[in-house]
This record gives sequence, structure tokens and C-alpha cells, in this order.
Amino acid sequence: MEPKQGDSPALLRWKKRMASPEGQQIYKQRAATSETVNADLRTHRGLTQMTIRGTTKMRCVALWCALAYNLFHFAHRLLKTT
Repeated sequence: MEPKQGDSPALLRWKKRMASPEGQQIYKQRAATSETVNADLRTHRGLTQMTIRGTTKMRCVALWCALAYNLFHFAHRLLKTT
């Protein structure tokens, strides 16, 4: 990523870090883990566009979606009886 006029110092540091081999490795790990969760929530759970306003309400919806994802994803472990 090339620096652009008006980029903050923090953004420039992030771009430099992401261009490094270590940053690329971290990005690959992120793509394999958290990005699949985001894709699932957007595609299958309808978390695409918020029809509410306000940070508190948005945080509530995001937390409900995270809880629902975790329940669906880990239900087999939660229901497992040993």
C-alpha cells in the first residue's frame, strides 16, 4: 500500500507494518480466522446493513450476532455429553 497525502502517522506505521513479511503472515492468519466469521455473519446471518442508529444499539446487534455465531459454531461441543 502506497502512502497517500493526508495519511496519519498511525496509518503510515500500519501500512509499513502490513508491507513487511511478518505483517503478510499475520494477514494470512487473519484471513483464515476472523474474516471467515465476518463473511458468515454477512452472508448467512444478515449482518450487512444496520437499520438502527446509535453506538449502543449497534454494539448490541453486533454482540447478539457474535453470540449467535458462537452458539451455532460451538453447539456440538456445548451439547456433547461425556
